[in-house]
Amino acid sequence: MKNKLLITFLLIISFSSAIAQGFGYDSKEDLGHGLYKVRSGDYYGIIDVDDNVVVSIEYQNITFKDGKALLTKKDVLLGLVDSIGNVKTFSGIYKIHPYYRYIYEGYIIVSLSDELTYPNKWGYVDENERPLRMQQKVKGSRSIWPNKPTMFDDVRPFVEGCASVFLNKYGWKHVDKYGREHYTLGDINTKALFRSSIHDGECIIVTNKGIKLYQESKDFKAVVKRMLSDTVTMPRLNYSEWSCNEGVISLDSLMRAYKYENQTDSIVFFENVTNVKSTLLVKDALDVKLVYKNIKVNEKGKAYTEIELVNASDEKIEQLHVTLECLDAKRELDVDLDVNSKKRVSFNIPVRFSESSISKNITVNVSYKGECLEYVFPVTIRRYTPDRS
Repeated sequence: MKNKLLITFLLIISFSSAIAQGFGYDSKEDLGHGLYKVRSGDYYGIIDVDDNVVVSIEYQNITFKDGKALLTKKDVLLGLVDSIGNVKTFSGIYKIHPYYRYIYEGYIIVSLSDELTYPNKWGYVDENERPLRMQQKVKGSRSIWPNKPTMFDDVRPFVEGCASVFLNKYGWKHVDKYGREHYTLGDINTKALFRSSIHDGECIIVTNKGIKLYQESKDFKAVVKRMLSDTVTMPRLNYSEWSCNEGVISLDSLMRAYKYENQTDSIVFFENVTNVKSTLLVKDALDVKLVYKNIKVNEKGKAYTEIELVNASDEKIEQLHVTLECLDAKRELDVDLDVNSKKRVSFNIPVRFSESSISKNITVNVSYKGECLEYVFPVTIRRYTPDRS
């Protein structure tokens, strides 16, 4: 009887100690200012140095850019947080764009979360959830209520005070933060097939009359600076280039045109985006997960698992150096991650042991442009048992 009481007492002490130590997090990243981004399963939040919760651990990945990050659940915009832990709460009536998930020059790209009113339409709200509305009527746009943003069929981020927006019937236009049109074409009936974002006061506009590089006059008119092609056939657009039979316009993550190429010539407007010094911090952009936490040794004496790398940013990550280590196993490789993409890396661990299972740690080190991060994932490895059926 005394032995049973002693065992019960020890179990209570052990359980209490486990609670006191906390259940821990799957990952923990130092954000500076005494704050840490933590992950529990598929949910993220922020704690301080004393383990006090600053941002509830219930959001999608919290990725910072220029010291601010959006707080979302299932892509619904619920607020934002800055780098010192100040939180603003939003109404929850908007969803964020699948590709543009940051604040761009003070504005966030959003759609209505119910999607019953004007589905697949996009507009802008600022950091206080105030909507951007057009001062003048733009044909094809949707102005729902006075306290809701003007909605378009597609939009791009603000760059140098302007954003390119798309209307199914009327083509691409440029608008500013005051709701005014910019780079307007002389013929109001001319439909722009494409408009790049602004770079150093210049942009490319494509119409059925050709591909041209434009500047802007004082009265917001588009003025041709350079003719690139006087014809356009078979136009095509994706998030990294605009192309037609006459040539290809290479685009960076903000849809700025940095190069035009045709069969005989190549024109570089500014240094290739991959060579421009980026402000991207991999600790903000990258999410690392262990795919299989409970694994089994196979007949060859190896245990197989995978690490998932997720680029949650709107910038491409090139030559991310990844090192995986566990026991005596080690794998090194370089990985390229496109904008808002994910990639899995396999890892085989040669292992021998007599117990039914063992617990070990897989260490993942990633380095990118001098920035180094380490992730440690506990894994349970079960002994190989041959099929005797």
